[in-house]
Amino acid sequence: MWTGNLVHAGLTWALVFGAPGVPALGLIGAAVSESVTFFLLVVGLALTIRGLGLHDGAWRRWQSDSFAWYGLAQTARIGFPIGMQIAFEAWAFSVATFMAGWLGRDAVGSHQIVLNLAALAFMVPLGVSQGAATRVGNLVGAGDSGAMQASVIAAVLLGALVMIPPALIFTLLRHELPMLYSSDARVVAGAAQILPIAAAFQLCDGAQVVAGGVLRGMGRPDTGAVLALCGYYVVALPLAYVAGFVWGYGLTGIWCALALGLTLVAVALVTLMRAASRRSLLALQLDIERRRSTHPPPSRTVGGAKNTWVA
Repeated sequence: MWTGNLVHAGLTWALVFGAPGVPALGLIGAAVSESVTFFLLVVGLALTIRGLGLHDGAWRRWQSDSFAWYGLAQTARIGFPIGMQIAFEAWAFSVATFMAGWLGRDAVGSHQIVLNLAALAFMVPLGVSQGAATRVGNLVGAGDSGAMQASVIAAVLLGALVMIPPALIFTLLRHELPMLYSSDARVVAGAAQILPIAAAFQLCDGAQVVAGGVLRGMGRPDTGAVLALCGYYVVALPLAYVAGFVWGYGLTGIWCALALGLTLVAVALVTLMRAASRRSLLALQLDIERRRSTHPPPSRTVGGAKNTWVA
């Protein structure tokens, strides 16, 4: 990934601004560079997995069983709500970008600067969330209640604490950071005005994404998607329109509404996560098995012995 970012930076510079033997393609060059970089990342990661033998013990030859409906259905059943939770949040901020565009060029420029900074900070707790989902899921399966509860507390605290530096930076450097993106005084001033709002919800943003990961580890991937749908599309976006255009607060109103919606989602997720973590491991395991038993795995016969697929 580090190599991919370095390649992307150099390739983007060359294709956007031009280089010896390379024409300046402007915005199109940025798109070409990103496409090429993603292709190289796929190839690089595949070669790394094979070169280091990371697939040993987990890979087998492709055969008809690889596309069994049960395995595909189970993957979709778990993966779809996880993807939708992240998508609902990303789409909400994309809709907010459209709203910012209705306010004019300067507003959408300021909005994009703050959104990019917030997204950059969000990557850290997102990684913690993925680690928490794996760790908690393993401990639930192992039946270790004490370690599971300790991991839940550690993950949420870490998810919130890693957002303290971005919150402080967004507040203290609210005038300097936008200057890295633009020299337009009005765009910089607009971004400086809403950066403290972004700073205010950083801790909640970290806590909510980690809480969602913990709930996924407990076999409850649907909860985060439902809460994100309600928090952003029932509360945040309607309120953003009212605050930004009916009440006349503009970009500040839009971001205050987003902050409120995100905070409500965070409180709900942490509350549900806390309640779930206090349940007995047997109850959690039974819930997971109950969801799996909705579509029991097919049996197969190999060498005269009857085997059952295990998800």
